[in-house]
Amino acid sequence: MAELTRRMMLSSLLGYIALGASVAAFVPIIMMNSVKRVSGTEPGLQLNLVGVIVLKAALTQKALAAWYLIADSIMLVQMLFFGHDDLKWRPPQPAKAAVRIENRKNTPWYHALTQQFMEFSIWDDIKLLGFCVMGGIAVWGLYLTLGLYNDPEHFAIEIPLGYHPASFWLGLAAITIFTAARIPEILSGHLLAETPFLLGAALPILFDGLMLGAISSWQRRWARLDTPAARQAKEAEAAEAEELDLLKAQQEDIIIEQRLRMLLADVEAELPEVPDNAKPKERHKIEAARRKIQLAQADYRKNESALLAVQQRLQHRKDQRARARRNLRKSSLSRPTLEEKTEASS
Repeated sequence: MAELTRRMMLSSLLGYIALGASVAAFVPIIMMNSVKRVSGTEPGLQLNLVGVIVLKAALTQKALAAWYLIADSIMLVQMLFFGHDDLKWRPPQPAKAAVRIENRKNTPWYHALTQQFMEFSIWDDIKLLGFCVMGGIAVWGLYLTLGLYNDPEHFAIEIPLGYHPASFWLGLAAITIFTAARIPEILSGHLLAETPFLLGAALPILFDGLMLGAISSWQRRWARLDTPAARQAKEAEAAEAEELDLLKAQQEDIIIEQRLRMLLADVEAELPEVPDNAKPKERHKIEAARRKIQLAQADYRKNESALLAVQQRLQHRKDQRARARRNLRKSSLSRPTLEEKTEASS
């Protein structure tokens, strides 16, 4: 064990920051896969943990390798549970997923919770990254505090042994496998297509920070204001909020209806015929398309009654929203204006 130096402390701090950033990188996709009941990213083969154990690496390296293993294990379970196009014995089940997602509305608090993780905006990712990085710094501070408190004379940060052949080749294999797994995503052009949006989001973040204090101050003043004009405006705001809630519920139902139409289109698709003179590559492609349609049809038949119940609930909620909007229009027409209130009071 070596003496505790500034370099060791800085190295340890950067290790905890890297750990926090890694947590922030994996959490969004794990959460979105769970609430959408899909498997969007294939897990990698994690050899990092074995490598750092062989090397007797620093605590942060072990924690980072362990987190990679946990994240990949979760995504592997998601892939096995929700299905994947590359798994012939476990294909996706979109009809079953649509029914399960719709049934969440039977438990309002659970539905509201899952809706928060349907999508992660760039701003959400930045806030999560900041939170995880600050958490990593806090853990680093706690680690040093407890270590120095328990053993102030001998506490030091563990230094890796250095080069170890087994650890080196395990790490190299892990990097190679991870890079190979990302090649399809790179070739798809997704990262390149998102670059303008990533760059364009930097400036609004600055303005968001400046406006946050002003908006909070205005909201506090508005909540305390109690005048006839303010009361009328607050009544109008309440009506607008109810209308927005109706619109949000309608948008959620539209997404479900679109998903159901896509499922129906897949089910009603005609099975492509395989020509007798088809080449092996073409034959394999057509057979894969046939199998995908057949699986979709089997999934639909298995969940047909549940999907019918979903359609009925959608229609019922649509009728409820129509009645609520009619009531809102009636209440807005019957609500007196500020001039009418002033005349009545005089």
